Amino acid sequence: MMKNCDSFFSLFNNSYTGFPQNFPKFSKGEQCENKKVFDVFAGKLKSYQADKSKLKEKLQPKSLKIKLKYLFQKFFEYSDEQLSVIFSEEMFQSTIDFVRVARSFDPEMSFHDIFQATRNVWIMNGVQFLLGQKVELTPSIFAYSMLYPYTDNFLDNPLVCDSDKISFCDRFLKRLQGVDVVAVNDDELKIFRMVELIEENWNREKYPKVYESLIGIHDAQVNSVRLLNVSDELNSDDILKICIQKGGTSVVADGYLVLGNLKLEQEKFLYSYGAYLQLLDDLQDVGDDYNSSLMTYFSFSAQSQKLDELANMILNLGLKVVQQAKNMGTGQVDVFQSLMRKSIELFLVDSVLSNKQFYTRKYVRKIEEHSPFSLDFIRNQKRLQVNIQEKLTDDLMGLISGNEMNDTISFIQKKEPAY
Repeated sequence: MMKNCDSFFSLFNNSYTGFPQNFPKFSKGEQCENKKVFDVFAGKLKSYQADKSKLKEKLQPKSLKIKLKYLFQKFFEYSDEQLSVIFSEEMFQSTIDFVRVARSFDPEMSFHDIFQATRNVWIMNGVQFLLGQKVELTPSIFAYSMLYPYTDNFLDNPLVCDSDKISFCDRFLKRLQGVDVVAVNDDELKIFRMVELIEENWNREKYPKVYESLIGIHDAQVNSVRLLNVSDELNSDDILKICIQKGGTSVVADGYLVLGNLKLEQEKFLYSYGAYLQLLDDLQDVGDDYNSSLMTYFSFSAQSQKLDELANMILNLGLKVVQQAKNMGTGQVDVFQSLMRKSIELFLVDSVLSNKQFYTRKYVRKIEEHSPFSLDFIRNQKRLQVNIQEKLTDDLMGLISGNEMNDTISFIQKKEPAY
């Protein structure tokens, strides 16, 4: 794994710092039209929230899918081919299945945590698609997606003392190694159940790389705890490598949990893809991380400089990672690459406009030209839309999880571990 980390580290440091070429733009007229359409959509959401019967009627999963597909095409200019992948019946069903199973397994799990876990489901479904596998929710995808946030939230919790974190990490590592460890609390019981689900899906003797990859992400996650300790004397290169390792090992594990075994070129691409996704997340979260003294490459850099050039590097780096996907050798590479490019562009725009205090005014205005919405609209409407989302969240999750589960996803009922 260290070889992959060093390779990606070099790729990042050699990325072009100038503003990216061929970055799609939105005219003032297009931004104005998008505002009107979004206002109508937001108004409907508010009316659905006010009328529960209308909410149930209008926002059933299939109806919600149609509305979201229209918005993606209207606002973000996704092509029909791209939308056919994002909103395929298999991809959408996997999402619905995951929410239902997660709610069934852990009724107390918050929407924030479910959404956090769902993001990994989407990545793993994307890996299934890229590798030519059937796109569906498997026991391994469910289990791995639930492990993080379960373990992330525990290790990132500043109220948990270091000794408790170390003790948990030791027990969790032994469990990943196949040792029959006794859970000491309800949280560990849930985490160890997720490991059991993976064991039921992948035989340890036949697929040792699955468990080596899980230990790899565990080691990277434990190492990332150093980012919470502001007294730990880390330089920017140290921080960057920690972030690279966490992201890279995570998606490599995704690949092994999808296929069981990977070729060398598949592992290398998935490592780069995961490392890049981690950096994108860190760029988007730079404001929260900076305020909470969590050291990432960007929150650390923001202490001494504006992030204009680093944002450029991230987008240009993404285009290099996109090119690496050609080595996967499947018929889905072209559309996967086009989706990656589109996602990278939109993610960068959102990251900059949501954290504009870390960029020069000139750069923010330049990025605004590439946004489907104007900066003024985003600034004025952000809080309103967050409020709408918060009010609708539980209702939407209730609609999704209230329906009957498919027999194929009742795997959580197979057995219950004991203390």
